[in-house]
Amino acid sequence: PCTDATYKGIVNVTVDIHNAGTMNGEEIAMLFVEPPAKPGGITGDRPVRELKSFKKVAVDMGTTVNAILPLRIDDLRRWEGGADGHWVVDDGVYTIKVGPNEGDLPLSGTITIHG
Repeated sequence: PCTDATYKGIVNVTVDIHNAGTMNGEEIAMLFVEPPAKPGGITGDRPVRELKSFKKVAVDMGTTVNAILPLRIDDLRRWEGGADGHWVVDDGVYTIKVGPNEGDLPLSGTITIHG
């Protein structure tokens, strides 16, 4: 689902992690963020995807646990300008992806940031 947030907000992303195996184990949930389209007039490039939160949880065999991944909107900021620049959080729709590693992100959603 799409969530709206302001610059100073925190969004808690909750994911279920299930252990279908026959042994107790641990899993790491990683939350990556993809920024909106690059606004006109910015001076630099932005990463395509950035790791912004992660959580390691113990999961007993045959059970499901929740992992809560906090995403501070302030962590989405980027530096704009040179030595006399400033921090900016771009308005727009950010894509949130969650999974066990950067190459396997089966869960996704969006968040809209506005001032």
